[in-house]
Amino acid sequence: MTNRGGRRLRVAAVLMGLVLLVAACGSDDKKASGNAASSGSGGASKAGALEGVKGTTPLVDLPADFKTKLDGQGLDNAGTYNYGAESYDAVIVIALAADAAKSDGIDMAKQINAVTRGGTKCTTYKQCSDLIAGGTTDIDYDGQSGPLEFSGNGEPTVASYGIQTFGADNRIDDAKTEFKTRIDELRRTMRESLERESTTEIDRMVRSINGAFEPYQRFYATESEKIEAFATKLNEIDRAAGEIRSSVDRL
Repeated sequence: MTNRGGRRLRVAAVLMGLVLLVAACGSDDKKASGNAASSGSGGASKAGALEGVKGTTPLVDLPADFKTKLDGQGLDNAGTYNYGAESYDAVIVIALAADAAKSDGIDMAKQINAVTRGGTKCTTYKQCSDLIAGGTTDIDYDGQSGPLEFSGNGEPTVASYGIQTFGADNRIDDAKTEFKTRIDELRRTMRESLERESTTEIDRMVRSINGAFEPYQRFYATESEKIEAFATKLNEIDRAAGEIRSSVDRL
């Protein structure tokens, strides 16, 4: 029990460090962006100079209760939640990996990818932790940032992002933000690729079939000419026989 408690404390310390690191990285808040856009002597100071300009950032359409949780951590988020879902999920993934490995050492590191893919789906730490405690050896955590699906080298193969648009006041207009998931684009790209490949393959098969039938078509065309010529000869013979019968009948 003591070892488990100590392990959780060490994991919690690592997680808190990650949260503080994320909080300290850069300034993504819209107020800063707006000030930067409207300051200086460049063209961006003119009203509407940035209107319609678009950019992307890691972003999820977060529910209000999750934003409240983030705001309750003692940090001044200034209404900006970029990387909030990703940071939260990073903490949960580390905790679940520690639970799965029953260790906070190298064995935990080996579980980082495993808890994000291919197993029993779960969407909260409690759900996933209960599955592990109940004997489930393979879980698949889908978090606040959506499905994670880490690849073998630890990179997310699914990602969510926002397309943000500046308004007439040279600030990001939240009402125009579009939320995207990269897996949707991958699926669409794969579907379009498959359609192209299918069309190419069908065309190839048609050409192959036509090529296979071409000798027979040539044979048929050649023999058709011979058959027509033979039929013409038969008609001529038939007419000649008719004339002979007529001559015999007149005798």
